[in-house]
Amino acid sequence: MKFYLKRGQECPVRVSDQETDAVKIAAGNLRTDLTKVFGASSGRQTAEILAGTLGVSPDFDALVGTERLSHCGLYEESGKLRREGYVMYVQEGRLVIAGTDRRGTVYGIYELCGMLGVSPWYFWADVPVKEKETFILPENFEKADWPSVEYRGIFINDEEELDRWVQKHMGEDTIGVKTYEKIFELLLRLKANYIWPAMHVNSFNMKKENGALADRMGIVVGTSHCDMLMRSNNREWKPWIAKKGYTDAVYDYSIPGRNREILQEYWRESVEQNRDFEVCYTLGMRGIHDSGFETEAIMQLPEEERKAAKVKLLETVIRDQRKILKETLGHDTMMTFIPYKEVLELYDAGLEVPEDMTLVWANDNYGYVRRYPSEKEKKRSGGNGLYYHNSYWAPPSMSYVFLCSIPLAHTAYELGKAWREGIRKLWVMNVGAMKPLEQEIEFFLRLAWEAGKESAPRFGALSGKREKPLSQDVDAYVADWITRNFSSFGNFSSSGKISGSGDVSGGIGTQVSELLNDFSQLTNVRKIENMDDDAFSQTAYGDEAAVRIHKYEELFERGNAIYAGLPEKERDAFFQLVLMRIHAAYFTNLAYYYGDRSALACRQGKFAAAAEYVRKTRKFDDARRKLLVYYNKRMAQGKWDGILDPEGFPPPRAAMLPGCTPPLPERLRIRKWPGTEKVTGETAGEAAGEGAGAAERTGQPEVFVNGRMILSLWNEGRELVFSGRSVKWLEIGNGAGEETGGFGSTGGFDSLKALDFEVEAPDWIGLSQKRGSVRTEVRILVTAEDAARNRTGVIRVKNLTDGGTLEIPVRMVAPDLSGAVPSGTASVMEEAVSSGSVSAMGEAVSSGAAYGAGRAVPTEDGGLVCVEADSAEKMSPQFRVIKRAGRCRGNLVECFLSEKEAGEWNEPLNYPVCLVSKGEFLMEIHRFPSLNSTGRIRIGVSVDGGGIQIVETPSTDEWRGNWKKNVLNNVDRLYLRLPYLEAGVHEICLHGIDRYFAFSRFVIYTQERRENNLAGVTGCQALPKEWNVDQWLEGFYGKIELKPRAELWEPVRVSSDNLEAGDLVRLPERYADPVSPEYYFEAGKTPFEEKKGQIRIDAAAALSNSESAWLSDDRWQYCAGETFGRSGLAMYIRNAGTSWEDEKEAPCLNYRIRMEGGSYYIWLLCRFGLKEESRVLAGMDGKALAPLPGHRDGFLWRYEAEQVYRWVPLAKTEAAPGEHTLQIFCMTSGMRFERICLVKGEDLPPADLEWKLCDAPE
Repeated sequence: MKFYLKRGQECPVRVSDQETDAVKIAAGNLRTDLTKVFGASSGRQTAEILAGTLGVSPDFDALVGTERLSHCGLYEESGKLRREGYVMYVQEGRLVIAGTDRRGTVYGIYELCGMLGVSPWYFWADVPVKEKETFILPENFEKADWPSVEYRGIFINDEEELDRWVQKHMGEDTIGVKTYEKIFELLLRLKANYIWPAMHVNSFNMKKENGALADRMGIVVGTSHCDMLMRSNNREWKPWIAKKGYTDAVYDYSIPGRNREILQEYWRESVEQNRDFEVCYTLGMRGIHDSGFETEAIMQLPEEERKAAKVKLLETVIRDQRKILKETLGHDTMMTFIPYKEVLELYDAGLEVPEDMTLVWANDNYGYVRRYPSEKEKKRSGGNGLYYHNSYWAPPSMSYVFLCSIPLAHTAYELGKAWREGIRKLWVMNVGAMKPLEQEIEFFLRLAWEAGKESAPRFGALSGKREKPLSQDVDAYVADWITRNFSSFGNFSSSGKISGSGDVSGGIGTQVSELLNDFSQLTNVRKIENMDDDAFSQTAYGDEAAVRIHKYEELFERGNAIYAGLPEKERDAFFQLVLMRIHAAYFTNLAYYYGDRSALACRQGKFAAAAEYVRKTRKFDDARRKLLVYYNKRMAQGKWDGILDPEGFPPPRAAMLPGCTPPLPERLRIRKWPGTEKVTGETAGEAAGEGAGAAERTGQPEVFVNGRMILSLWNEGRELVFSGRSVKWLEIGNGAGEETGGFGSTGGFDSLKALDFEVEAPDWIGLSQKRGSVRTEVRILVTAEDAARNRTGVIRVKNLTDGGTLEIPVRMVAPDLSGAVPSGTASVMEEAVSSGSVSAMGEAVSSGAAYGAGRAVPTEDGGLVCVEADSAEKMSPQFRVIKRAGRCRGNLVECFLSEKEAGEWNEPLNYPVCLVSKGEFLMEIHRFPSLNSTGRIRIGVSVDGGGIQIVETPSTDEWRGNWKKNVLNNVDRLYLRLPYLEAGVHEICLHGIDRYFAFSRFVIYTQERRENNLAGVTGCQALPKEWNVDQWLEGFYGKIELKPRAELWEPVRVSSDNLEAGDLVRLPERYADPVSPEYYFEAGKTPFEEKKGQIRIDAAAALSNSESAWLSDDRWQYCAGETFGRSGLAMYIRNAGTSWEDEKEAPCLNYRIRMEGGSYYIWLLCRFGLKEESRVLAGMDGKALAPLPGHRDGFLWRYEAEQVYRWVPLAKTEAAPGEHTLQIFCMTSGMRFERICLVKGEDLPPADLEWKLCDAPE
């Protein structure tokens, strides 16, 4: 008889009175879920559910029987029942759920909830329940499953946003039992069993009811690497010693006697409190709040004796802690030791950790496992665990706590290696404040459940069929995840367009899966939290930044279309689980794109374009802010207000306020940009044409000028050269100046006169546009229609407004096929080189010649040739493809050697490449930056059967080699110089040497390498689309009026704890009145005088270069600021990574000031993103002043200082009455300086609305 449920009819859920609370709670939730799905019952019973734990009731055990348990795999080879396993089956119309232990029963119950249509995320992401009329399971239905990793859970960390949300919505003053009840239920529905609870905002242990609730519900509680024996030291140690009256106690076990006894008492009381609960005890010792191991007594020893003494001390700590556990508990318990940070060094120095303790290894906090257990460690009875991250409050300027962009395939790849290397006891992942990491949390826990399995039933499926685990294929996994959480109907078609049919071809699972996996690969190239100016080039090898923007644009449009096609009740959940991250990344990347482009346009003289790009930078910066208002205040009726605040602190802020450069009126412009040199019409190439004037360039930009028409080319070149099917471009800019309206903050752009142009090209050249008008700039895509033979020609660009013509040389260099071409490939190669197509948006098919079974030989074009790792002629047995784990796109190829094979020469990967140049070229391998701190990571490279060069990375662990740069860019670039090569086809071979060497692609540079991030990236090269952003934002988010961002002041006496939030914060009600650029030049004409105990200086007054305000040299640039209602200017050195040790060599801002005399604080309104950018010194009359105590060596960095403008007190000075010169020494590039204020006493500098304008005219 089948199991049959029907709306309105009763289905009792029966459990034994002898069952644990965990099972009873789960059964109660099942009853609630049945009501949600089928509505209230009328009293008639159609079916029943029996749930029980084996070993609790003899009758229930007899009902299930051992035969069923055996054939469904719930016995281990040893004959013991598997931990946490369950089976559910239909018997005589009843559904029976049997668990091998209490959690197994709970998992079986919640599996049924998922099958009924109740998502684990019904509360935490507002996924609606799928109401049903009927639910049927056939008579032969049976479903059984069990976990792979024994302990599987999450670490709620850097949880300040969650805590602020709790205070608003959960009726608790901090994260407590009401919140944990929801968290524990979520974990159990996701089949997790373990948690490291929040430890920054409070202590889980401070309220015994927290631990009691976890035990009742079936959750094992542990603690992280810095909290021992369930103590959260950051929140417990000081209150505990204060309560005890221990005034001289310190958290340092190296001090013997009474201090050590106090520490033992502190730990023992914690164990006593938790003795009746199922908990996991972390043993060992570190400092309070993730600080180093405190060993004051050992520091008195000679340096060479300290490490051994620390090892011995830590062994003593562990021995004494184990004694406490034994004496207090009287039974065995789970114990972990986490060799993390400085403790790992002691472990490697010979620390003895008892065999029964679990070693918990850590990744590098960015998703790369640092090391694997040795053969000896694999045999430990306590096993091995892993502490993994998808969120991290990092060392300075490296945090990512807004959203997670680590691809699921990346996580699966690293965790798969961990499983194979014997890390199978415990997996725990840092998930920050949980939202918006819903996808990552569930996937991690699924991996832990399914690791190592060849088959498993699908979660939530109405069948018990065992098949390949979905976690092994991230596309299939996400498709299934979306299908389980959302309707299979709506108004969305597979084409991505809204339809009226109400049908979805194949549902939305596959479409959203592609969307999310594309998103993570694209975004993890540079996390949005770590975005920075000039992170992606707009000129090297095309516009890689625009290619990314177009990919985001596609994700944005597809995601919005799916959202619009969903039932109204599902849209909030879809926004939380899918769409928010796409909106956030799209807006962030657009803001930085246009900020960078405004600076480029100014350097090129395209001032009208620069003015427009500044506006767009502001617009998309505001778009992200409106997104956050919508997420917090409007989505789900404001349910999640407070939980997502990437612009607040704590935790660390995401990247914001991209640098953008507004043009100045012509008479006020900087005459020489930093690093610029004059380029005349002649040096720009003879073909520049009659009337081509002088232009300025920074680095390598080449521009051609005719009247107001400014022409720039792909790769900042002097000509366009093709050697295959590809897209290049030329840009026409309107170089109009002040006489056409000006570009101040208040306008002038709209009245700008357009420039008319016409382009002529040879018949073998294709153009995306041949004539038109340009007010700012246009990009014309250029293609060569015939790539099979050499050609030369000229593209003529006519200035129809001013008269005159610019001529651009264009060449086709056909591949030389007379060299080493494999037999039978020459004819197909010629055909492929001459064929292909280019879309209207400028995306070319892969450039190259056909090779082998329809493959294409990557061909040199534009100074490089790019080869994808998975494009080898055939995949060697020693290599394998890791799908969806490639950088930015595509797949990884991994050297998959056994330990025996490692270090030996094996069958290589072979890649043909076609060169049109000859010489000794640079090869760049894009290695997946995995780690192996105890081993080596190498690959061999040979060309045309020649000798093998070995390439080895120095970045085998965190903080080794280029590790920091690698994790920020998700790539380890390895270089070697190839032997001299002639033009033609060559074979590049990669030879496996070490296990787990994996790479996405390699690039061969045939010209001097230009700085880039995504060399060889393919995609649309057009400028980003034009669209009505304000209208779209209002249509989606509603009308939102943004107020100015918070204004911040650092205290004069700042805390030494840079984790603390100490700034004074004011929220202005409106923006200050704007000023025009002339204000700054007028303000700098006369000395700055003291008024009412203050001297107020706008930093950009130094642009006047007068006797009263001047720049030290031409290294300085200006950018848009945030003052004067965002019309202000700031000064900075844009190029990142430069520093000066001596202030005499550093760039300097200088101001003549008239002081009444006395003691003054010198305040600076400034902004920086990186710690390396944060050093500045103040000087008076040519002498640098000592920084205030909180700013060692002049570094202003604190966590709360990252990414925002804030007032900072730099120095204190005594000055005699009279005239002085104030200097601001820029000791590191990147910091922006907007205002300076000298203040007598400890008053604060004024806010923007209170800033008194100088007597200069506006």
